[in-house]
Amino acid sequence: MRQIEMLRRKRHESRASTTYKLFLRTLCDSLSLPEQLAERAAASVLCALEQRLTNSEGRHLEAQLPRKLTELLVRCERHERLRPRDIGRSEFLGMVAGDLGIRIDHAETIVRGVFQVLTLQVSPGQLQSVLSMLPADLRELWPPIPEDRRRHRTARPSRRDESLERRRQYGGHPGGR
Repeated sequence: MRQIEMLRRKRHESRASTTYKLFLRTLCDSLSLPEQLAERAAASVLCALEQRLTNSEGRHLEAQLPRKLTELLVRCERHERLRPRDIGRSEFLGMVAGDLGIRIDHAETIVRGVFQVLTLQVSPGQLQSVLSMLPADLRELWPPIPEDRRRHRTARPSRRDESLERRRQYGGHPGGR
Protein backbone atom coordinates (compact mmCIF):
# COMPACT_ATOMS: atom_id res chain seq x y z
CA MET A 1 0.00 0.00 0.00
CA ARG A 2 2.79 2.39 0.89
CA GLN A 3 4.57 1.68 -2.39
CA ILE A 4 1.41 2.51 -4.38
CA GLU A 5 1.08 5.79 -2.56
CA MET A 6 4.71 6.62 -3.26
CA LEU A 7 4.19 5.89 -6.97
CA ARG A 8 1.09 8.11 -7.01
CA ARG A 9 3.01 10.90 -5.32
CA LYS A 10 5.84 10.53 -7.87
CA ARG A 11 3.36 10.68 -10.76
CA HIS A 12 1.69 13.73 -9.24
CA GLU A 13 5.03 15.50 -8.81
CA SER A 14 6.06 14.51 -12.32
CA ARG A 15 2.84 15.91 -13.76
CA ALA A 16 3.19 19.15 -11.77
CA SER A 17 6.74 19.54 -13.01
CA THR A 18 5.76 18.77 -16.61
CA THR A 19 2.85 21.24 -16.68
CA TYR A 20 5.06 23.94 -15.22
CA LYS A 21 7.84 23.25 -17.74
CA LEU A 22 5.36 23.41 -20.62
CA PHE A 23 4.06 26.76 -19.37
CA LEU A 24 7.62 28.08 -19.19
CA ARG A 25 8.53 26.63 -22.59
CA THR A 26 5.54 28.42 -24.13
CA LEU A 27 6.64 31.65 -22.46
CA CYS A 28 10.26 31.15 -23.57
CA ASP A 29 9.15 30.58 -27.16
CA SER A 30 6.76 33.52 -27.10
CA LEU A 31 9.32 36.02 -25.76
CA SER A 32 12.57 34.41 -26.98
CA LEU A 33 13.87 34.30 -23.41
CA PRO A 34 16.08 31.76 -21.65
CA GLU A 35 14.15 29.60 -19.18
CA GLN A 36 15.58 31.24 -16.06
CA LEU A 37 14.57 34.73 -17.21
CA ALA A 38 11.15 33.48 -18.35
CA GLU A 39 10.59 32.05 -14.87
CA ARG A 40 11.56 35.36 -13.24
CA ALA A 41 9.34 37.23 -15.69
CA ALA A 42 6.35 35.00 -14.94
CA ALA A 43 6.92 35.41 -11.19
CA SER A 44 7.21 39.18 -11.48
CA VAL A 45 4.12 39.63 -13.66
CA LEU A 46 2.05 37.22 -11.56
CA CYS A 47 3.16 38.98 -8.37
CA ALA A 48 2.12 42.36 -9.78
CA LEU A 49 -1.15 40.92 -11.11
CA GLU A 50 -1.93 39.36 -7.75
CA GLN A 51 -1.54 42.82 -6.20
CA ARG A 52 -4.24 44.10 -8.53
CA LEU A 53 -6.79 41.32 -7.81
CA THR A 54 -8.93 40.63 -4.78
CA ASN A 55 -7.93 37.57 -2.75
CA SER A 56 -10.98 35.70 -4.05
CA GLU A 57 -10.23 36.50 -7.68
CA GLY A 58 -6.59 35.54 -7.18
CA ARG A 59 -7.67 32.12 -5.87
CA HIS A 60 -9.97 31.59 -8.87
CA LEU A 61 -7.11 32.43 -11.23
CA GLU A 62 -4.71 30.17 -9.32
CA ALA A 63 -7.11 27.25 -9.68
CA GLN A 64 -6.51 27.27 -13.45
CA LEU A 65 -2.74 27.54 -13.38
CA PRO A 66 -0.14 24.78 -13.06
CA ARG A 67 0.40 24.03 -9.36
CA LYS A 68 4.06 25.04 -9.40
CA LEU A 69 3.11 28.31 -11.06
CA THR A 70 0.57 29.11 -8.35
CA GLU A 71 3.39 29.09 -5.84
CA LEU A 72 4.58 32.28 -7.58
CA LEU A 73 1.21 33.96 -7.04
CA VAL A 74 1.96 35.15 -3.53
CA ARG A 75 1.72 38.69 -2.24
CA CYS A 76 5.37 39.63 -2.08
CA GLU A 77 6.65 41.80 0.74
CA ARG A 78 7.70 44.78 -1.36
CA HIS A 79 4.18 45.16 -2.84
CA GLU A 80 2.20 44.23 0.25
CA ARG A 81 1.10 47.78 1.15
CA LEU A 82 -0.41 48.55 -2.25
CA ARG A 83 -4.17 48.25 -2.55
CA PRO A 84 -5.63 47.00 -5.86
CA ARG A 85 -6.90 50.42 -6.92
CA ASP A 86 -3.41 51.89 -6.47
CA ILE A 87 -1.95 49.97 -9.41
CA GLY A 88 -2.49 51.22 -12.94
CA ARG A 89 -0.51 50.51 -16.09
CA SER A 90 2.52 52.67 -15.31
CA GLU A 91 2.80 51.35 -11.74
CA PHE A 92 2.33 47.77 -12.95
CA LEU A 93 5.05 48.12 -15.60
CA GLY A 94 7.27 49.89 -13.08
CA MET A 95 6.91 47.01 -10.62
CA VAL A 96 7.88 44.46 -13.28
CA ALA A 97 10.75 46.62 -14.59
CA GLY A 98 12.07 47.10 -11.05
CA ASP A 99 11.81 43.40 -10.23
CA LEU A 100 13.66 42.36 -13.37
CA GLY A 101 16.07 45.32 -13.57
CA ILE A 102 14.95 46.27 -17.10
CA ARG A 103 13.58 49.31 -18.93
CA ILE A 104 9.84 50.04 -18.93
CA ASP A 105 9.47 49.37 -22.67
CA HIS A 106 11.06 45.93 -22.24
CA ALA A 107 8.84 45.31 -19.20
CA GLU A 108 5.78 46.01 -21.36
CA THR A 109 6.91 43.40 -23.90
CA ILE A 110 7.37 40.86 -21.12
CA VAL A 111 4.02 41.67 -19.49
CA ARG A 112 2.25 41.29 -22.83
CA GLY A 113 3.99 37.94 -23.39
CA VAL A 114 3.05 36.58 -19.97
CA PHE A 115 -0.53 37.79 -20.42
CA GLN A 116 -0.62 36.05 -23.83
CA VAL A 117 0.42 32.74 -22.29
CA LEU A 118 -2.09 33.20 -19.45
CA THR A 119 -4.77 33.79 -22.09
CA LEU A 120 -3.96 30.37 -23.52
CA GLN A 121 -3.98 28.75 -20.08
CA VAL A 122 -7.02 30.26 -18.36
CA SER A 123 -10.66 29.88 -19.38
CA PRO A 124 -12.28 32.82 -21.22
CA GLY A 125 -14.78 33.29 -18.40
CA GLN A 126 -12.07 33.56 -15.77
CA LEU A 127 -10.08 35.92 -17.98
CA GLN A 128 -13.13 38.16 -18.35
CA SER A 129 -13.50 38.17 -14.58
CA VAL A 130 -9.84 39.14 -14.11
CA LEU A 131 -10.03 41.81 -16.80
CA SER A 132 -13.13 43.31 -15.22
CA MET A 133 -11.05 44.10 -12.11
CA LEU A 134 -8.34 45.94 -14.04
CA PRO A 135 -8.33 49.60 -15.08
CA ALA A 136 -8.70 50.26 -18.81
CA ASP A 137 -5.04 51.20 -19.28
CA LEU A 138 -3.91 47.88 -17.78
CA ARG A 139 -6.49 45.85 -19.75
CA GLU A 140 -4.88 47.18 -22.93
CA LEU A 141 -1.83 45.01 -22.23
CA TRP A 142 -3.89 41.81 -22.58
CA PRO A 143 -4.45 40.24 -26.00
CA PRO A 144 -8.04 39.99 -27.23
CA ILE A 145 -9.96 36.98 -25.95
CA PRO A 146 -12.03 35.48 -28.77
CA GLU A 147 -15.53 34.54 -27.59
CA ASP A 148 -15.58 31.32 -29.61
CA ARG A 149 -12.12 30.16 -28.57
CA ARG A 150 -11.96 26.61 -27.37
CA ARG A 151 -10.06 26.31 -24.15
CA HIS A 152 -6.47 25.72 -25.10
CA ARG A 153 -4.29 24.87 -22.13
CA THR A 154 -0.65 25.32 -22.95
CA ALA A 155 0.53 23.98 -19.64
CA ARG A 156 -1.54 20.80 -19.54
CA PRO A 157 0.28 17.98 -21.31
CA SER A 158 -1.63 15.50 -23.40
CA ARG A 159 -1.99 11.93 -22.17
CA ARG A 160 0.52 10.94 -24.84
CA ASP A 161 3.07 13.47 -23.48
CA GLU A 162 2.49 12.16 -19.96
CA SER A 163 2.94 8.57 -21.14
CA LEU A 164 6.20 9.42 -22.93
CA GLU A 165 7.46 11.24 -19.83
CA ARG A 166 6.66 8.24 -17.61
CA ARG A 167 8.41 5.90 -20.04
CA ARG A 168 11.49 8.07 -19.95
CA GLN A 169 11.46 8.22 -16.13
CA TYR A 170 10.64 4.58 -15.44
CA GLY A 171 12.78 2.83 -17.99
CA GLY A 172 10.47 2.32 -20.94
CA HIS A 173 7.26 1.24 -19.24
CA PRO A 174 4.33 3.69 -19.14
CA GLY A 175 3.12 2.58 -15.72
CA GLY A 176 6.57 2.19 -14.18
CA ARG A 177 6.27 -1.62 -14.11
